[in-house]
Amino acid sequence: MGRVSTNNGEQLNFTRDSGIAVSLRVWSETDVSGVIWSNGGHISSSKTEIMQVFLQREDGREIDVKINNAGIGAREGHHLSLIWASSSDSSGDVGVAMVNHSTGRHQIFGNRIDELMAKPMANLNGCCLAVVIIIAAGIFGSFLGQFKAAVIGLALLAIPVLLMASISKTKGQRAGVREDYAAQVERYVADVLARET
Repeated sequence: MGRVSTNNGEQLNFTRDSGIAVSLRVWSETDVSGVIWSNGGHISSSKTEIMQVFLQREDGREIDVKINNAGIGAREGHHLSLIWASSSDSSGDVGVAMVNHSTGRHQIFGNRIDELMAKPMANLNGCCLAVVIIIAAGIFGSFLGQFKAAVIGLALLAIPVLLMASISKTKGQRAGVREDYAAQVERYVADVLARET
């Protein structure tokens, strides 16, 4: 088990399940979706490779894990580690990496990093201020005279601009947190591999 602090002060907790693959099976599943009309249509498909591993720990207990799109090869008899991470925002442990000690290869599951992060929330302070200005202009419009319509119009135009700016800023911040989390996972995996040498 390990605990690291990220650049934003978040604590990531790491655990790992290590052992020998006593059974390993890989298969693919295809998901087909689409719409068909009388004069045409659209059909798409996506393929998922699933790896099911029965991992026997040193204490003899076995665990059963299914990994979608593992991106790393393994076979029965290989020594594997499954890396799990959790944060205060995750709903539990998230499988973030797999290490094949027998081949010296590893795979970070970057698509799982988002599960460690809080749901994105745009800051709506600017939009709320624009709404307050509109309400105030409506109530105190007599003091504004001919400028009342202009103030309300500008405030109405500002709302979508402020909203888009907030969403863009939130995406940028989220990308930074995602990169930080991915770097921490990579560092933990590197530590796991370094302990073997």
